Amino acid sequence: MIRPLHSFRSTAHALAAASSIVLAFSAAAALFPYAAVAADKVEVRKQIQRRIQLKAGQQTINAEVKFMETRIGRGQAAMVDRNVITVYDPATNLFWWTYQNPDGSADAAAAETVFQNEYRVLEDRDRLIGFVLTGWSLWVRISTSKATSLQDGVDRLVGSLPQSIETIEADISSGFHEVNLAQVLGSEFLVRKSEGAGSRVLWLVNVEREPSRWIVTLRNARNDVKTVALNDNFEVAGLVNR
Repeated sequence: MIRPLHSFRSTAHALAAASSIVLAFSAAAALFPYAAVAADKVEVRKQIQRRIQLKAGQQTINAEVKFMETRIGRGQAAMVDRNVITVYDPATNLFWWTYQNPDGSADAAAAETVFQNEYRVLEDRDRLIGFVLTGWSLWVRISTSKATSLQDGVDRLVGSLPQSIETIEADISSGFHEVNLAQVLGSEFLVRKSEGAGSRVLWLVNVEREPSRWIVTLRNARNDVKTVALNDNFEVAGLVNR
């Protein structure tokens, strides 16, 4: 199993006020925050590059994505495996990245499968915004970073990966914003299909942009569907009847 992120804090660690949301978004917006450190180590073992289509309002754009198997280390610390995903829009030069923590060795092909099934990335207001669901929390990662090419973005990212990932793993709100969906969905919607069934209860179906809000469609273990509206600050606005 590959988890979308290294670890997820409990909902008690969710951002609680608008001011903290602004700070988290500011931290996440610049995704090249650190310079390379000589003692840090990064090995890129394998790369897979694809072209994908992303939604930008009512338009569809052609973007480039790269999946990388990496081993990273800080100073004298042991090397660890991480899958790294980068997305680049050649038309706007926007660059976005995230990473996954595999249970075993890094695997670029597995990272691609997880990205296709679990992530939704959209372009909005000169930002690339990624959404991924874990448990009943939706995690949002925003980037306003730009690069001259996909490879330029990757080159600038790789040297700072150890420090960037260490910072996120120490405090996930430094790189992601959590949207807790449990209350708006309700406990009955989040019940497993049957006793002894798998632990997963929720899947992300789609994310759409509408004027002044985000529309998030979710499916539970019984294949029931609910749609949640988020405001421009990614706060829950309520259920949408569709």
